Order: sequence, then C-alpha cells, then structure tokens
Amino acid sequence: MSQQIGPDQKQSFLDRGTIIALVLVGVVWFGWSKWVEKTYPASTASAPIAESTSAGNAPVGSAPGNSNQVASNSVAAPAAGTAAIEKSATNSGNAVSTRSPEVKEVIENTNWSTVLSSWGMGLSGIELKEYKTRDEKPIIVGLTPTPVFATKLLGAAETIDFKVAKISETEWKGVANFGSYSVEKTVKLIDKGAAALRTLEIVTVASGDLSAFPGFAVTVSDEVKAPASTSFLAPSYDHHDWFVRHEDTNTRYIIDPTKAEAIDHKTVYSVALSSHYFTAALADRSSLRPEFKSDPLAKQGDLFQASGLLLYKPISKNSEFKIEQTAYVGPKDVDALRAADAEFSRVVDYGMFAMLADPLLWLMRFFFGLTGNWGVAIIGLTLVVRAVVLPFNLYSFKSMKVMQQIQPQIQTAKEKFKDDPRRMNEEVMRLMKENKANPLGGCLPMLLQLPVFFALYQVLAQSIELYRQPFIFWINDLTVKDEFFVLPILMGIAMYFQQKLTPIADPQQAKILQWMPVIFAVLMFTLPSGLTLYIFVSTLFGIAQQYVFMKDKSAAKTQNNVREAKA
Repeated sequence: MSQQIGPDQKQSFLDRGTIIALVLVGVVWFGWSKWVEKTYPASTASAPIAESTSAGNAPVGSAPGNSNQVASNSVAAPAAGTAAIEKSATNSGNAVSTRSPEVKEVIENTNWSTVLSSWGMGLSGIELKEYKTRDEKPIIVGLTPTPVFATKLLGAAETIDFKVAKISETEWKGVANFGSYSVEKTVKLIDKGAAALRTLEIVTVASGDLSAFPGFAVTVSDEVKAPASTSFLAPSYDHHDWFVRHEDTNTRYIIDPTKAEAIDHKTVYSVALSSHYFTAALADRSSLRPEFKSDPLAKQGDLFQASGLLLYKPISKNSEFKIEQTAYVGPKDVDALRAADAEFSRVVDYGMFAMLADPLLWLMRFFFGLTGNWGVAIIGLTLVVRAVVLPFNLYSFKSMKVMQQIQPQIQTAKEKFKDDPRRMNEEVMRLMKENKANPLGGCLPMLLQLPVFFALYQVLAQSIELYRQPFIFWINDLTVKDEFFVLPILMGIAMYFQQKLTPIADPQQAKILQWMPVIFAVLMFTLPSGLTLYIFVSTLFGIAQQYVFMKDKSAAKTQNNVREAKA
C-alpha cells in the first residue's frame, strides 16, 4: 500500500523531494542554456589581436584599396629569392613603394556590386544588394585594406601589382613581371546572380627553373564586429567563424578577440570566413593542396579585421607553377553555395544530423511556395514532421500506459519485499513480463525522434530564407527574438496544459515537471521567433495528440489507476 499523509500532517515545501526537483530543474536550465549558446555561439575561439597602427594598415571600414601593407605575422619569413623577385616593385634600400597606382574595375549587376583591384586582383567591398542589415544599412563583405581573394608572393608584405586587361564582360586577366619570372592571373565570373568566380594564377620563367620562386598567398578577409555582450539568460547569437576543411575533416573556429588561438592547417580543400548568414569562401582546385594560416586580428576601435592566407609552395623545379581556386561571396544559401562549388555545401552548419536537413529545408520551401509566408511555412513544416513521428509517439504512449496500469502492483511488491531486494526485483520483473511492459518503451521512441527534431531546429536556426522575413502583426523578423515575448508566454501556457493532460504516477517526477513550462518559457525569451514558433506549434500538436490518446477508455482507466496509486 502506498503511504498516506494524514490530515494533521503537513508536507513542507522544502522537503527532500522538492529540493531534489529544484536541483534537477536548475541542471536542465543550465544544460539548455549552454546548448543554445553552442548552437548560437556568443563567440568562442580564434586568433590574437594586433593593434593596427602602422601606416600601411588603413582603419577597418575605410575605403577599399587605400593600402596593401597588411603583413602576415603567421607566415614564414620570405623564401630565398623573394627579395630579388620583388626588386622590380620596391626601391632597394628603402621602404618607398614604386608600385603603379591602383586601377579599379567596377563589377555590378542587379544582385551585387564590387571593385576588382589591380593590387592582387582581389575584390573590395562586395555589396549584396538583395539584403540589408536589420537597421536598413547595406550589407558589404570585404571592407578590409587588403582586397578579398587578392594574390601576393609568399612572405611579401604587399599584394602583386598587376596590369589588368578586360577580356570580356565576365573575365579579366592581369600580368606582373619579376625579373625572369612572369605571373599571370585570370578572374572569371561563373555566376552572374552571385559573387562567384574562378581564379587562375600561373607563373612562368623565361630561363632556368622555379627553384627560387617563393610561392603564392591568397587572402580571405572581412570586417568583424566586436562580440556583443552576453549573459546566462541572453546569449549573443551574432558571431563570425572560420570554417576549414582539411585532411578530410571539417573544423570551425568561432572568432573571439579575447582568445589567442591561431589557425594553422595543412592539406586544405576549402576555407570560409562567415557571419551567421553571409560568407566569403575559397575552394582550392589545384593539384597542389595549400596550407591555411590565420593572421592576428587587427583592431580598430570596436571593429576587427579577420584575415587568413591560403599558402601555395612550389614542390618541383618546373618552368611553370599553376594554382586555381573557386571563390564565393554572398548569403549562406545552400543552393547558391553548391552551384558555385560542391565544397561550399559544408559552409552551412546543420550539425551532426545534416543529412536530414536537406529534405526539411525542401519541405519548408514547398510550404512557402504555397503560402508566400515563411512563418506559415514553419507551421506547415512542423505539423508534417509531428505527423511523421506520430507512430513513435503512439507506441511510447501505449508503453507508458501499460507501465502506469501495473504501477500499483509494483508499489505493493516493493513495499512487501522491501527487506529482500532480490525477491523484490524478481517480483517486479515478473509483473513486467506478464503484462508485456517495457520500462524503456516510453523513452526509446522519443530518443529515435531526436535526430529529426535537432535537424529541424538547425534548419530553422541557419536558414538565410528566414532572414528579415515577417510573420504576422508584431513579428517582423523570424530570425530575432519576439520583442513582446508573446510566443514564449503562449508556449509556456500550452506546455502547462499539455502537462496537465499527462497522467504522472511518480510524485517526484510531477514536482519536477511542474516547473518546466516556466523554465522553457523564460529560455524562449532570447531565441529567434521562428524557432519559438516551431516549438509553440509543436506543443499545440502535442496537446491535441494527448487529448485524442486520453479519450481512449483504457487511458481513462489508467488515470483512475494513477489516482489510486497516489492515494
């Protein structure tokens, strides 16, 4: 028989069970918060900071092309012969540059615009015309002194000074001479709709071989904002990160100016410098795999310049040395990235269940095509996913129902054989076997669903499609939190009613669960409204599902058994 509390016996709120419940609630709260911070990092790892004070380093955010004196502290000293190669570009015995004035070629269409610089033949200030910041300012990638994807000699301070000629509307060729060496670089657009291009650098030697040629360094850089303030309840979701695919492994480094971790990898296939929704990416297409090294962050006030180099070193003495890359600057749109280069599909981080992300994204786009509203598309996607996993929930409910039906008998056996643990376990196992009850039957189906829900969560968190997209009324951007906290509060209320519909035989478990609606509502305060909408709709589906399950006569009998067990 279960122990009863007499009318004169009052149970203290701070009894042992309640304290344990509060501790467990705190653990769940802390774990959820840390997981959210990991999903939307508030900044957690990159390179040391270098004050940008030299004359060669123009302030970050200044007009592109003002300087090319950004030295790479992480690159090895110039190889033998570099001084001789650079002699034609720099006066011997002083630091006065004799390079030609920078020539800028404007490249523009309806989707984006940029400037192709003769200094390194990189891109300066790529404006993405289809997008604006949340305060209605242009989104410009590559506002750095050294143009993005510019080429320099390995170990040199300045990018190569090319003489550029326009071959066609989509192709440019530059030539530079260093004594007996001739460097030729071709830049060709491969997609007019996105800033995607193919670059090719070729070095030839008029006499002798390339034994003294130091190699190439190709830049990837962008302006990085100082990390926003963050707290336990309000983590910052805006961040920049490096993505490097090297030696068949993907590694991400969240840029944090407070940490001093430089990046250095060999056998690199692709590298990307990204914000949450936009990226500048470079994929190697050469027979010679480069190395990648990040530069120290250059600080200018509240801004930072993040930059890194793909390093190509000749390994033969042939009379020709050739490297090739594919470059992309733009939104982290999976289709656009893949169209530019298959390597770029990995830039978007869908987590460990990325294989499920593609069908979920397709389904969300399908509903958007029908409704024209991304919020409604999220609702449709959530309902379909919940319907697909419904059989798992049904099996879980039936398993829990059987366990609840035999709970009074299990409690009687435990009380009867409390002094004989072996006999007590035998009796409990007999009861489960006779009733075909599985203690894991309620949990296992839920665990099988987790990959789907984690993948869905990541799709909603990473999709550029939701950026600055309105839903209804007060929700003008599905990628930022609900300003008035309406959805989080509604979600908490819905979770409370869902909990009330669920019979719980264990009083200890009931105490823990009574706090969950409040905790999750508070945690939802800082999540993007698109994610909160998904969780709210999923909870409403759960209420409807629970209501239908509980209308079953056997379910009503289960509730009576639960009440008897509590008595």
